[in-house]
Formats: sequence, C-alpha cells, structure tokens
Amino acid sequence: MNTQLEGGIVKMYKIVRHHTEQGHRVAMIINRGHKWTHLIYLEYPIRIRKVLNKEERNMKHLTKYDCDSGMSIAIKTVKRMALLSYGNKERNIPRNVKKVLKTFA
Repeated sequence: MNTQLEGGIVKMYKIVRHHTEQGHRVAMIINRGHKWTHLIYLEYPIRIRKVLNKEERNMKHLTKYDCDSGMSIAIKTVKRMALLSYGNKERNIPRNVKKVLKTFA
C-alpha cells in the first residue's frame, strides 16, 4: 500500500481486483471513507465509481503493485488510458482522475 502525505493527511492507493455483476475488474482505490470507497477502473473508458465499504469482501488486493515502481507503472497506465479515452487534452480528463495523476506526477 502506497502512502503520500498531503496536507497532514495520509493518502493511500491500492490496486485491487473487484468482482462485480459484470465480472472481474482491476481498479485503483483512490479514497476510502467511513461508508464509501472511490475506485478508478483500469479499463476503457476510465470510470470512477463509488461503492459501499461492505463490498470490500469482493475485492482482492493485488500485492504485485505495492512497490513504488509497480505503483508508478499503474499511474502511467491510468494517465495513458485517460488521454486515449478523453482525447489528447488534459482538460477533458475528469477532476478525480487528474487529482490522482498530479499526486504521483
């Protein structure tokens, strides 16, 4: 699990395999609150989804991405996919995706 200190708050990003009604999806956890978890799915088009924390039983942590090099590869992949999905202009990328990309830039 990678952590980044941001304004005194420790931010954690994890890569997980999420089992949904549509099948297995690889996602990045970008925010985990007391009730909701925010995910970015690593598939075309880039989607940001809010799921209940109770659904964490359907998620399997992928430990392959725990090191810094693995997380930087995942971030680069998200950036490349976002640029392909929303055109080659960063202003078209959703705010939440931009925020994640700027954190690890």
